[in-house]
Amino acid sequence: MKVFQERIRNLASGLLILLGISIPISVVSDNILLGLVLLVWVLGGNFRQKIRMMWYHPVARAGLLLFVFLVLGAFYGRAGAAASASMLFKLKGFVLIGILSGLIPKDAATRTRMLNGFLWAMGLTLALSYLVAFHLVNAQAFHLNGSAQDASIFKDHITQSFLLSYAALIWAGRARLAQGKWRLLWIMMVLLSAYCIVFLLQGRTGYMTLALLVLYAGFHFSRARMKGVAAGVALLILASFAAFHYSRPFEQRIQIAETQALNWQNNRPVGESDSIGLRLEFYTNSFRVWLKHPVWGVGTGGFARAYRHQVKGTGEIATDNPHNDMLLIVVQIGLIGALALFYLYFCAWQAAAALPPLYQYLARGLVILYVSGGLVDAVLFSHTESMAFAWLVALVYAGLPALQDKTCV
Repeated sequence: MKVFQERIRNLASGLLILLGISIPISVVSDNILLGLVLLVWVLGGNFRQKIRMMWYHPVARAGLLLFVFLVLGAFYGRAGAAASASMLFKLKGFVLIGILSGLIPKDAATRTRMLNGFLWAMGLTLALSYLVAFHLVNAQAFHLNGSAQDASIFKDHITQSFLLSYAALIWAGRARLAQGKWRLLWIMMVLLSAYCIVFLLQGRTGYMTLALLVLYAGFHFSRARMKGVAAGVALLILASFAAFHYSRPFEQRIQIAETQALNWQNNRPVGESDSIGLRLEFYTNSFRVWLKHPVWGVGTGGFARAYRHQVKGTGEIATDNPHNDMLLIVVQIGLIGALALFYLYFCAWQAAAALPPLYQYLARGLVILYVSGGLVDAVLFSHTESMAFAWLVALVYAGLPALQDKTCV
């Protein structure tokens, strides 16, 4: 039996490493690997211990609580079984936190290999972005996602810039701890990532997540916390000034965003190309839908139907995605959903205090990434971002003292 359990542990470790490599690259391989991971989780048995581990893991417990409320939300409203099931499947990441956490090895070496796998995938993405942007590789010939004008590779520019922001945070953490040539390498990776997000990709979401993570890194690494933030603000101002004056594409993106925001008017429909106006329209209408059902919401899976009814006859565009995590949850399951999402992030932030310094830095950076990203995109409802959240939470929180004696496989 011990030999079987050892093989299961080794298999789980290998699959989790592969999953970390796959998440930034391929949805198909994600799903295959996830199926194998779930099979290993079942074959490993010891379900009582696994349930105990989920209970002792504060983030897994909070994620499971939110998912339970979403399941309950499927039993009221007019969404229908198919729409409710589809929404619950999109939100599987909340359950996966606990499942993956039960399979994460306790030894630091294996967890480092897992993180390295993710960084290798992001490094490959970064390299290909530069090759495509400088016309050294034809994106269409290799069936890559973007073009020289928008050098996204395996994912769209929003997802790539989102994940690349976090990869830059990891490389910055390694640069802080390393010396000599390794420090120079990690610093170079941070700079290449930042340049890619700002100049090679068209998504403005990456600007915000990168900027906030720069401020966070300055705060975390400086002994005088506010001086670190001040240094980060100064760096961002100088970088923004230089980018605005020396990069015509960057200047145009900022000016377009400003124009769209200033031109938006409530109750006046906007075109599909007006990304800022559409978001403001989505936020306003979603808030109005919630005001009609403030306590319980419209039911899990009912957002699209309720939003369509809200904009009927107005000429405004119907959507099933308001580009905001909180609105998508609160419209469906009301105030309890808002509180549950807040509780999830609160637990994640608080639990990070018990982690070793590097993983504390990564854990709180992860919270900042998803809270900020969730303000302008429904990141927890997107396959790649949702999978990344579950996988990264399981990885960075594996060192919690409360979990060290909770071996599940």
